[in-house]
Amino acid sequence: MTTIACLPPAILWAASFAASTDGTKGPICAIEARRQGNDVRIVAVDGHRCFLCLVPTATGFHVPEEPIRLSPKAFSKAPSRKVVQAVLDDSGVVQFQDRHGLVASSAVWTPDPWALSEQAFPNIDQLWPSSELLVCKPGTFMAFTPSYVADFMKIADKLSTNDTVRVLSQDQPVAPTVWQAVLDNGWLGMDSTEEVWLNYLLMPKLVRGQ
Repeated sequence: MTTIACLPPAILWAASFAASTDGTKGPICAIEARRQGNDVRIVAVDGHRCFLCLVPTATGFHVPEEPIRLSPKAFSKAPSRKVVQAVLDDSGVVQFQDRHGLVASSAVWTPDPWALSEQAFPNIDQLWPSSELLVCKPGTFMAFTPSYVADFMKIADKLSTNDTVRVLSQDQPVAPTVWQAVLDNGWLGMDSTEEVWLNYLLMPKLVRGQ
Protein backbone atom coordinates (compact mmCIF):
# COMPACT_ATOMS: atom_id res chain seq x y z
CA MET A 1 0.00 0.00 0.00
CA THR A 2 1.26 3.46 -0.93
CA THR A 3 0.21 6.75 0.65
CA ILE A 4 -1.26 9.02 -2.02
CA ALA A 5 -2.58 11.94 0.04
CA CYS A 6 -2.62 13.49 3.48
CA LEU A 7 -5.50 15.83 4.31
CA PRO A 8 -6.99 17.56 7.39
CA PRO A 9 -9.94 15.54 8.75
CA ALA A 10 -11.69 18.63 10.11
CA ILE A 11 -11.88 20.23 6.66
CA LEU A 12 -13.11 17.00 5.07
CA TRP A 13 -15.81 16.79 7.74
CA ALA A 14 -16.88 20.36 6.95
CA ALA A 15 -16.94 19.59 3.22
CA SER A 16 -19.05 16.46 3.71
CA PHE A 17 -22.10 18.60 4.57
CA ALA A 18 -22.14 20.18 1.10
CA ALA A 19 -21.70 17.04 -1.03
CA SER A 20 -24.80 15.89 -2.88
CA THR A 21 -26.66 12.87 -1.52
CA ASP A 22 -28.54 12.36 -4.81
CA GLY A 23 -27.03 9.30 -6.46
CA THR A 24 -28.09 10.51 -9.92
CA LYS A 25 -25.75 13.52 -9.72
CA GLY A 26 -22.52 11.63 -10.28
CA PRO A 27 -19.29 13.40 -9.32
CA ILE A 28 -20.85 15.98 -6.99
CA CYS A 29 -21.72 13.14 -4.63
CA ALA A 30 -18.02 13.21 -3.73
CA ILE A 31 -15.60 15.65 -2.11
CA GLU A 32 -12.88 16.82 -4.49
CA ALA A 33 -9.29 17.54 -3.41
CA ARG A 34 -6.76 18.99 -5.84
CA ARG A 35 -3.61 21.08 -6.01
CA GLN A 36 -4.03 24.78 -6.60
CA GLY A 37 -0.77 26.68 -6.56
CA ASN A 38 0.72 26.37 -3.08
CA ASP A 39 -2.53 25.06 -1.61
CA VAL A 40 -4.66 21.96 -1.47
CA ARG A 41 -8.17 22.92 -2.52
CA ILE A 42 -10.97 20.93 -0.88
CA VAL A 43 -14.42 21.39 -2.42
CA ALA A 44 -17.91 19.93 -2.21
CA VAL A 45 -21.07 21.08 -3.99
CA ASP A 46 -24.67 19.89 -4.28
CA GLY A 47 -26.25 22.43 -6.65
CA HIS A 48 -27.57 24.70 -3.88
CA ARG A 49 -24.38 25.33 -1.91
CA CYS A 50 -20.65 24.87 -2.19
CA PHE A 51 -17.93 24.43 0.45
CA LEU A 52 -14.38 25.54 -0.38
CA CYS A 53 -11.19 25.67 1.67
CA LEU A 54 -7.60 26.28 0.57
CA VAL A 55 -5.11 24.54 2.86
CA PRO A 56 -1.45 25.61 2.43
CA THR A 57 0.81 22.75 1.37
CA ALA A 58 3.40 24.24 3.73
CA THR A 59 1.38 22.58 6.50
CA GLY A 60 2.46 19.18 5.14
CA PHE A 61 -0.87 18.23 3.56
CA HIS A 62 -0.68 16.99 -0.02
CA VAL A 63 -2.60 15.34 -2.87
CA PRO A 64 -1.52 13.66 -6.13
CA GLU A 65 -0.97 15.50 -9.40
CA GLU A 66 -4.48 14.60 -10.55
CA PRO A 67 -7.55 15.61 -8.50
CA ILE A 68 -9.06 12.90 -6.31
CA ARG A 69 -12.66 12.33 -5.27
CA LEU A 70 -13.46 11.20 -1.74
CA SER A 71 -16.48 9.57 -0.14
CA PRO A 72 -18.29 12.05 2.16
CA LYS A 73 -19.43 9.09 4.28
CA ALA A 74 -15.82 8.43 5.31
CA PHE A 75 -15.58 11.88 6.88
CA SER A 76 -19.10 12.41 8.25
CA LYS A 77 -18.12 11.80 11.89
CA ALA A 78 -17.36 15.01 13.81
CA PRO A 79 -13.58 15.29 14.24
CA SER A 80 -11.58 15.24 17.44
CA ARG A 81 -8.81 17.77 18.09
CA LYS A 82 -6.47 14.86 18.72
CA VAL A 83 -6.89 13.62 15.14
CA VAL A 84 -5.13 15.96 12.71
CA GLN A 85 -4.30 13.82 9.66
CA ALA A 86 -6.33 11.73 7.24
CA VAL A 87 -3.78 9.57 5.42
CA LEU A 88 -5.16 7.99 2.22
CA ASP A 89 -3.55 4.98 0.59
CA ASP A 90 -4.01 3.46 -2.85
CA SER A 91 -6.00 0.50 -1.47
CA GLY A 92 -8.91 2.83 -0.66
CA VAL A 93 -8.33 3.04 3.09
CA VAL A 94 -7.97 6.27 5.06
CA GLN A 95 -6.29 6.23 8.45
CA PHE A 96 -7.08 8.99 10.92
CA GLN A 97 -3.91 9.80 12.82
CA ASP A 98 -2.82 12.06 15.66
CA ARG A 99 0.14 14.42 15.38
CA HIS A 100 2.48 11.57 16.37
CA GLY A 101 1.26 9.33 13.56
CA LEU A 102 -0.72 6.99 15.82
CA VAL A 103 -3.86 5.63 14.15
CA ALA A 104 -7.13 6.42 15.92
CA SER A 105 -9.52 4.88 13.36
CA SER A 106 -9.89 4.07 9.67
CA ALA A 107 -12.51 4.07 6.91
CA VAL A 108 -12.91 3.54 3.16
CA TRP A 109 -12.32 6.81 1.31
CA THR A 110 -13.19 5.76 -2.26
CA PRO A 111 -16.66 7.02 -3.24
CA ASP A 112 -19.42 4.98 -4.85
CA PRO A 113 -18.77 4.09 -8.54
CA TRP A 114 -21.19 6.67 -9.96
CA ALA A 115 -19.25 9.42 -8.21
CA LEU A 116 -16.10 8.16 -9.95
CA SER A 117 -17.66 8.35 -13.41
CA GLU A 118 -15.92 10.15 -16.25
CA GLN A 119 -18.21 13.14 -15.75
CA ALA A 120 -16.22 16.25 -14.87
CA PHE A 121 -16.47 17.81 -11.42
CA PRO A 122 -18.04 21.30 -11.68
CA ASN A 123 -15.72 24.21 -12.40
CA ILE A 124 -15.94 26.00 -9.06
CA ASP A 125 -14.25 29.10 -10.48
CA GLN A 126 -17.31 29.61 -12.69
CA LEU A 127 -19.70 29.19 -9.77
CA TRP A 128 -17.92 31.45 -7.29
CA PRO A 129 -18.80 35.16 -7.55
CA SER A 130 -16.00 37.65 -8.10
CA SER A 131 -14.80 39.33 -4.91
CA GLU A 132 -15.47 42.71 -6.53
CA LEU A 133 -19.18 41.91 -6.58
CA LEU A 134 -19.42 40.95 -2.91
CA VAL A 135 -20.27 43.39 -0.13
CA CYS A 136 -20.99 43.08 3.59
CA LYS A 137 -24.37 44.77 3.50
CA PRO A 138 -27.44 43.29 1.80
CA GLY A 139 -29.52 45.60 -0.35
CA THR A 140 -32.77 43.89 0.63
CA PHE A 141 -34.02 40.91 2.61
CA MET A 142 -32.77 37.47 1.61
CA ALA A 143 -34.28 34.04 2.25
CA PHE A 144 -32.36 30.81 2.88
CA THR A 145 -33.05 27.15 3.54
CA PRO A 146 -32.70 26.87 7.35
CA SER A 147 -30.92 23.51 7.33
CA TYR A 148 -28.24 24.82 4.93
CA VAL A 149 -27.57 27.81 7.19
CA ALA A 150 -27.54 25.54 10.25
CA ASP A 151 -24.93 23.26 8.66
CA PHE A 152 -22.42 26.07 8.19
CA MET A 153 -23.12 27.51 11.64
CA LYS A 154 -22.38 24.07 13.08
CA ILE A 155 -19.11 23.93 11.13
CA ALA A 156 -18.07 27.44 12.19
CA ASP A 157 -19.05 26.84 15.81
CA LYS A 158 -16.77 23.81 15.99
CA LEU A 159 -13.84 24.84 13.77
CA SER A 160 -13.54 28.64 13.75
CA THR A 161 -11.05 30.59 15.79
CA ASN A 162 -13.29 33.49 16.86
CA ASP A 163 -16.86 32.12 16.68
CA THR A 164 -17.70 34.67 14.00
CA VAL A 165 -19.31 34.20 10.59
CA ARG A 166 -19.40 36.95 7.99
CA VAL A 167 -21.82 36.99 5.08
CA LEU A 168 -21.02 38.64 1.74
CA SER A 169 -23.84 39.27 -0.70
CA GLN A 170 -24.40 40.83 -4.11
CA ASP A 171 -26.86 43.44 -5.35
CA GLN A 172 -29.52 40.90 -6.33
CA PRO A 173 -31.38 39.12 -3.52
CA VAL A 174 -31.26 35.80 -5.41
CA ALA A 175 -27.55 35.95 -6.36
CA PRO A 176 -25.11 33.60 -4.59
CA THR A 177 -23.90 34.66 -1.15
CA VAL A 178 -20.58 33.71 0.46
CA TRP A 179 -20.38 32.80 4.15
CA GLN A 180 -16.93 32.77 5.74
CA ALA A 181 -15.22 31.86 9.00
CA VAL A 182 -11.53 31.72 9.99
CA LEU A 183 -10.27 28.24 10.84
CA ASP A 184 -8.62 27.61 14.19
CA ASN A 185 -5.27 26.28 12.94
CA GLY A 186 -5.12 23.85 15.83
CA TRP A 187 -7.35 21.66 13.65
CA LEU A 188 -4.43 21.42 11.22
CA GLY A 189 -2.09 20.32 13.98
CA MET A 190 -0.11 23.54 13.77
CA ASP A 191 0.29 26.90 15.48
CA SER A 192 0.70 29.00 12.32
CA THR A 193 -0.74 32.52 12.26
CA GLU A 194 -1.59 32.21 8.55
CA GLU A 195 -5.33 32.57 8.10
CA VAL A 196 -7.17 29.64 6.54
CA TRP A 197 -10.76 30.48 5.59
CA LEU A 198 -13.77 28.21 5.56
CA ASN A 199 -15.87 29.37 2.59
CA TYR A 200 -19.48 28.44 1.93
CA LEU A 201 -21.36 29.57 -1.17
CA LEU A 202 -25.11 29.50 -0.56
CA MET A 203 -27.90 30.24 -3.02
CA PRO A 204 -30.80 32.27 -1.56
CA LYS A 205 -34.35 31.05 -1.99
CA LEU A 206 -36.70 32.87 -4.31
CA VAL A 207 -39.69 34.10 -2.32
CA ARG A 208 -42.51 34.77 -4.75
CA GLY A 209 -44.81 37.72 -4.24
CA GLN A 210 -42.40 39.64 -1.97
